[in-house]
Order: sequence, then structure tokens, then C-alpha cells
Amino acid sequence: MITGKDFLFGRIQVNAQRNKYIEERQPPPDFREHIGSSDRFDRQRKTQFVNSTTTEIDADKWMSLMDEKMLVRKQLLTGICGNRYNRYRVKIKTLAEKPRQQLRALIVNDQNRFLYSIAYKVGSTNWERIIVEMAGYKNVPNQQLYKHKALKWTGKLTNKEVIERLHNYTKFIFVRNPFSRILSAYKDKFVDHHFPSFNSIGRTIIKKYRKSRFNVSEIDGTDVSFQEFVDYLTDGHYTANVHWTPIHIQNCPCEIDFDYIGKLEDANDDIKYVLMKIGIWGKAYYHKAFTDPASEKLRIKTYYSSLTRESIAQLYRIYEPDFLLFGYNLSEM
Repeated sequence: MITGKDFLFGRIQVNAQRNKYIEERQPPPDFREHIGSSDRFDRQRKTQFVNSTTTEIDADKWMSLMDEKMLVRKQLLTGICGNRYNRYRVKIKTLAEKPRQQLRALIVNDQNRFLYSIAYKVGSTNWERIIVEMAGYKNVPNQQLYKHKALKWTGKLTNKEVIERLHNYTKFIFVRNPFSRILSAYKDKFVDHHFPSFNSIGRTIIKKYRKSRFNVSEIDGTDVSFQEFVDYLTDGHYTANVHWTPIHIQNCPCEIDFDYIGKLEDANDDIKYVLMKIGIWGKAYYHKAFTDPASEKLRIKTYYSSLTRESIAQLYRIYEPDFLLFGYNLSEM
């Protein structure tokens, strides 16, 4: 029997043609050597960009490499969108016609003239906090951020206001390895925290997908297994909640011309870069960076190796566009 571990960690090839296309779109090896890892890049520079002793040459070189990295990501995204999914940039006037549908994930910040496309479980709480705190509200509990009055959504703007902002504001999004994002959603909503709304979902999941015998009256929804959660997603519920809805569906990356695509895995550089580009570097504080890559890789291996091969294959098919559009690869996990 082939296990989920065999499928995930390279002993079974998954979509060789897709991997070849990704590799062809990657920057040359010498460029990847500089930007592939934030930690390695910092060691090569000998000095941190945030250090006041960093020379102007170091800063310029870093910014140039970051500009190029962002350009490569945009080129990859555009190529995959058009060549594989027949999805293309949509005219701003057309996007603005149905902002609640096509632009539902965009948060507007008029103070600093940017549009942030929120992808949940990709450091979104920290970006919400930045916007809220810059509006003068401090120490707002995490659970109150998403509905705070300081967050302005495009769905509440007029057609004319949406068009003006799409034309003139900086647009950015942060993404994450899809399997890492799914695991983060599971742990946050069904393991580390137990909010009533997700306990309700948990009860539904257990009743339908638990294979062992159980007493219905004793189910409280707080002990959903990862396999059960994945069964729930692959049974058609992958858009049931924003925390695990695929980014290619929720954030319309093919249709919206984002200026910058940040990756949570490269948070040390990408967050600094975006903060500088939107003009709030030194004015805003991003409270928490990404988990140590080695620890994250071990966590993914631990959870996904417990799944069946069929479950991982089904899950991958659902989130494949997010893997392809943003240059993620199963073999890297």
C-alpha cells in the first residue's frame, strides 16, 4: 500500500509537466541563489538591511534584487493564468462593476493609497492590525480586527471610487504554500482554538466523516482529526469558509493586476519590501514573521504523512492552481 507520505515526499511523481513548466519559468540559478532564502541572502550581505550601519550600496542592491524577484513572480502568474487556465487581466472598469464579487477581498487604505488583497492564514491578522493601528486604534483584540471600522472594503465604495483607486493605488497580496495554509487553518480553528462557530462546523465534520463509532450526543466539535478535515474539504466544502478558500478563487489574482506578490515563506524580506513600497516602513510594525522554515517543513511532514494517498491527491487537485500560480512545488515540502 502506498501511503500519503510516499505520495507527498517525492516517491510518486505528481504532474511532471507542471513541474517542468514551473522550472522553465524560474529565474536563473545565480538569481535564485540570492533571493531563494531570506536567511541566506542576509548572511551573504553580512549585514541586515534594517541595521542602521547598512551601507547605501547594500540597500540599493537589496532593493534591486527584490524588484526583480517581484517581477519574476508576476511573470509566472501571468503566464500560468493565461496558458493553463485561460484567465487574463480584466479591465478596471469591468472589475468595478461588481466589486462585491470580484474585489471582495480588497481592503482600501486611503491614507497611504494602497489596496491589500486579504488572504486568510497568510499573516492577514498582522496586516489588519497594521491598518487599524495606523488609524489610531491600539491593542484591539485579534478577533475584533476583521470587523473593525478602520478596515475599509471595496464593496462599500461607489463604482467611481473603485475605479479611481484601482487606477492609482498600489495593489499587493501575500500568498503561502497551499498545504501549509490548509494545515494552519485546521490547527487554528480546530486544535489551538475552539470558537463556537467552528465548533459547529466541527460537529458537522465528525458526524459525516468519522469512521469509528461514536456517541452523537457527546460530540462537541473540538476533536476533529486532520484526516476528517481534509475529507470535508475534498467533499466540496473547500469554499465554505474564507480561511481555506483557494486564493485563486477568493482573491482573483489572474484578473487583478497586483503590483507586488509577497510570500509568507520569504517574510523577512517581502514584508519589509512591501512596507517600503507603500510608504509606511518605519511607521508601522508587523508583529509576527513566519515560522522557522525547518520547523514548518517538519510540521507539514508530520500531519500530511498521516493522510491517505487518495486524500492528498484529491486535495492537491483542488488547490493546484494556487501551487502553480505562485510557484510552489510538492517536492519542496
